[in-house]
Amino acid sequence: MDLRHLRYIAAAARNGSFSAAVNEFNDRRQIVSRACRKLYW
Repeated sequence: MDLRHLRYIAAAARNGSFSAAVNEFNDRRQIVSRACRKLYW
């Protein structure tokens, strides 16, 4: 598990959406959703 994955989850929870987490980290949506999926599965 990568610490970055936890940061994405925390940002999504804090901001209320994955889109907001993407904007916070200036990253692509696919990267954030894939990282979150890895934590879930």
